[in-house]
Order: sequence, then C-alpha cells, then structure tokens
Amino acid sequence: METILSKLLYTVKADDIKEIFEELKKAINELDKDKKEKFYSYLKSLLIGSGSRA
Repeated sequence: METILSKLLYTVKADDIKEIFEELKKAINELDKDKKEKFYSYLKSLLIGSGSRA
C-alpha cells in the first residue's frame, strides 16, 4: 500500500506540470480526511521549501 509520502514523491518525478497536478489530484482523492490533512502538510512543506531556494 502506498503511503502519503510515496505519493507525494511520485509527483516530484513527473515530467510536466499537468502530470504533476493530475497525480496530486488522484492521490488526494484516494485519501481519507486525516490522511488528506497530512498530505496537505507535506505538500505545503515541499512547496515552501522549494520556494526558499534563491
């Protein structure tokens, strides 16, 4: 069974932005409420972390 983190990491390997969003949407739709909250937390950390590199 895939974990929240593995789903998030899979999206990072995607080749284009459309594919990334499609995979994120699929991953989010498969999660229950508690796991969605954790997924959003991981995603937020990833996006904030990637934005801090200048």
